[in-house]
Amino acid sequence: MTLWNRTTRSFDGPMLHRALIARGYTVNAFAEDSGVKPWTLYNALKGRRIRDETAIKIFRTLEKRNPMPVVYEGVQFA
Repeated sequence: MTLWNRTTRSFDGPMLHRALIARGYTVNAFAEDSGVKPWTLYNALKGRRIRDETAIKIFRTLEKRNPMPVVYEGVQFA
């Protein structure tokens, strides 16, 4: 499964949502940092078709922060 489907021009919504959370973003904070309107980001999170330029903004913003490491019962996953 991939985050972005270039044929349908849509994100896998749940996967995108996990990527935002893993980087410590709320939807509104991510929208502000990326320059994407919040309703456009909500459309991406619902798996709706978005413009390629918007997808590029989302990917560039995701690249700015590394995902936070996850710790579960004393074991760290990166």
